[in-house]
Amino acid sequence: MESTGYWYREGKIFDLGADKHIGLICKYPDIFNLKLDYIREVYNEFGEKIGFEGNAREVLIKQVSKDGWIRIRHYGRPRDYWSIQYDKYTLRKKDVKGIVEYLISENGIMDKYDEIDLLGYDDVTQFTYPFIKGGAEKFLKEHSNIEHCNVQLINDFTLFRTL
Repeated sequence: MESTGYWYREGKIFDLGADKHIGLICKYPDIFNLKLDYIREVYNEFGEKIGFEGNAREVLIKQVSKDGWIRIRHYGRPRDYWSIQYDKYTLRKKDVKGIVEYLISENGIMDKYDEIDLLGYDDVTQFTYPFIKGGAEKFLKEHSNIEHCNVQLINDFTLFRTL
């Protein structure tokens, strides 16, 4: 199974398929509230080529997460799980719940027993919901008291400019 990725912000989710998250940051820096010169600086600091998935990529993804961007990736091998990365859990738990609900309800993109790993960059939170213990379903049960968040799929990444 090929990995699938998504970018999410403020109720909108974009399916980037097997493309790289950093690719969209480099292609549309303005949407991520970044300047292309800044992206070049970060890559130069690490001696990496723009778009390379190394240290600069990590810095840039952490940077955009502070502006509400949530990175989602489904890995099929060697371990089948969903990775959801954000800045601070207390700020994003409603969004994370909405993302999981959306991925389960929309044509079974995520199975209710799929394993989920949650990772906070700024608050260093890390939660794992293994499939053997209920996976996504357990996460949703534990977060049933959190208000529902509507999530809408957008097919054109540039629509994030309207947020």
